[in-house]
Amino acid sequence: MPNKKQTKGERAELIAAEYFMDLGYLVARNMSSNGAVDLVLVDEDDTGGIILVDVKAFSVRAKNGWKVGRILTNKQKKLNVQLIFVNLDTKKVSFNHMDMDRKDLN
Repeated sequence: MPNKKQTKGERAELIAAEYFMDLGYLVARNMSSNGAVDLVLVDEDDTGGIILVDVKAFSVRAKNGWKVGRILTNKQKKLNVQLIFVNLDTKKVSFNHMDMDRKDLN
């Protein structure tokens, strides 16, 4: 049975996958429970380019309301992985967690 953190991550990945499919990307998901990449985006229409994505659910710290920052691992940096943030309440997807608005969170 998945824990709360896994469920949150799974939801964020599905929201991000839907967002990128709506933009015209072919989306493939990582089938394992860990790894440097959550989604692989393929631009079939234009360049055929591939974008590797690590999806993070946007969150704030309960004690002070500060945004929780995320950084890429060294392996992800070598692979040129892009960090994507998803607000689970609004379903907003962003490449920058600073674009997220904490007032939208419960």
